Amino acid sequence: MVETNARNNLLIAVGIGLAVLLVLALLAFLPPFRLLDRLQGSGYTALDADHPIASHPDGIKILAAPDQLTDGFSVKLSAVPQLEFLEGSAGDALLRAAQSLPANLLVKSPFYQIAVKGTPPDSTLIAVDIPNNAEPWETLDLYTWTGTKWEWVGGRLDSDRELLIAQVGPNVPSSIVVMQAAPIAAAIVADLPPGQPPVQGAGGSVTHLLLQGLTLGPGGSISGDPTRLPLPAAGDNFGLMPSLRNWSDDGSAPNQAALSDILTDPAMRQAHIANIVALVVGQGYAGVDLDYRGVTPEWRQAFSQFIAELADALHDQSKLLSVAVPAPALVEGAWNTGGYDWYALGRAADYVRAPLGNPGDDIAWALSQVSRYKLLPLVSAHSLDQVGGQTRFLTLEQALAPLNQITSPPTTTLAPGERLRVELNSEALQTLQFNAENQRYTYTYRDDSGAEHRVTLVTSASVAKTLDMALRYHLGGIAVIGMMAPGADPALTTAVQQFATQTAPTAASALRVIWTVESADGSQVARQENLLDEGHSFEWTAQEPGDYTLQALVAASTGGANSQPVSLTLTVAAPVTETAVVELPAQATPTPEPSPDQ
Repeated sequence: MVETNARNNLLIAVGIGLAVLLVLALLAFLPPFRLLDRLQGSGYTALDADHPIASHPDGIKILAAPDQLTDGFSVKLSAVPQLEFLEGSAGDALLRAAQSLPANLLVKSPFYQIAVKGTPPDSTLIAVDIPNNAEPWETLDLYTWTGTKWEWVGGRLDSDRELLIAQVGPNVPSSIVVMQAAPIAAAIVADLPPGQPPVQGAGGSVTHLLLQGLTLGPGGSISGDPTRLPLPAAGDNFGLMPSLRNWSDDGSAPNQAALSDILTDPAMRQAHIANIVALVVGQGYAGVDLDYRGVTPEWRQAFSQFIAELADALHDQSKLLSVAVPAPALVEGAWNTGGYDWYALGRAADYVRAPLGNPGDDIAWALSQVSRYKLLPLVSAHSLDQVGGQTRFLTLEQALAPLNQITSPPTTTLAPGERLRVELNSEALQTLQFNAENQRYTYTYRDDSGAEHRVTLVTSASVAKTLDMALRYHLGGIAVIGMMAPGADPALTTAVQQFATQTAPTAASALRVIWTVESADGSQVARQENLLDEGHSFEWTAQEPGDYTLQALVAASTGGANSQPVSLTLTVAAPVTETAVVELPAQATPTPEPSPDQ
């Protein structure tokens, strides 16, 4: 897979930034002998504006933006063969590295050694050819040996060009190895609604419960009553972690004033860190989760520094740190994370909870920013109702309700043998659309006030789509929202249980409508089930006289949450029997006889 310099240079260029594109475009026209002119006596290759790349024939390149190569940056590359490294015959210096390999990482490349002179530019990239026999490529990562431990470097998969590309400037690692990341025991983090006792959800699969009820206060304080939070109990096989927020469920804006306190004032930042550590250590919690929203781009570095300092303080106490980040935005072909530096946050925190798995998401980009073992895609049990610029959570039952409306028939009184036809008919049903990519339904409708609602249905099938992604990429776990809330779809629990055992979740994706007719004594006399997109009408032939109940139910999953049934009361009238009237012949009135006195 090692290509000629000119061809590989051109291939690397696509998709790694305009500056690097310029580098490779220039190098594509350099004759091969010019590389020798750039080699210094010590084996270093000098990089400059005209020659911003160094390469090794065993499949690694270092390159940087030409306009940043002004300080005499030089690189020396070497490669220890894979087998030689693994056998421990590459010398004592690498023997410890081979012996310290984690069980979940499999070496797939040579052990590349990198030495640098001068200051590497911020734009410095490493591009490594994907080795042979390294499938599936989606589970490949770049790692470095620091001399004492293995550290994740990342690397974005470019499958078209068979490369792993990592931006490493200005801190170029001294070594690089392509590793195959094996699955690990999944972390399943679930939120616990206020007031609920801590019970292990998903059939014993949940590893950490996030406790709601505390928020970021002014001056680095913590608002809320910590004594109302559940405490760890002996025998728990899950960890409890308070979840600190700077926002509330009422749709109001995040508290950026309190956030500004800790990001712009070092004393307040240290006070906040001390308050968090005291809470976690004092109550025996497993760690803490931070869900701070509204971090602006100008706070990006300060927020990363805060998270790094908090992580150090918690790790000193053997406690965990989980951080929630918003979805990135695709701006002019590049992913923009605003004030949230995913790479910096991922290096500091133990878990990064991130919304992934939607159409257009770039999981390859996410895995270049955060170690797959720390990345927890958000899995929501909530359907969403967007109206007037606000979003509120719905249970699946609530989200299905607008679809489940029966058009009233002309009459509900029938004669035996008479046929009745009814159908579901609503504005929501007429606008219903299905997205096969994320297995989600959407519909719109207007309420009685005329406000338009856009509803996104989250079913066990759409959740299974995200879980499948997590399994495919060997992610470290998932973060589940709403699974333990009242009204959550029980089928979600089944899907999470399957994920925990590294089993691909199975869930039906199509909505169905179930029609039933019951007699007055509760006996079911008719039943019809069909996919909603195959039709939503029902016909029934009236039977014996009596009262009947016709019900319609929109269902999302077998054994899961469904809409409340809507019903019609029907009456089958007894046939009217005409009574025959028999007319008797008229009888003559007898003539009275005269009395003797007459």
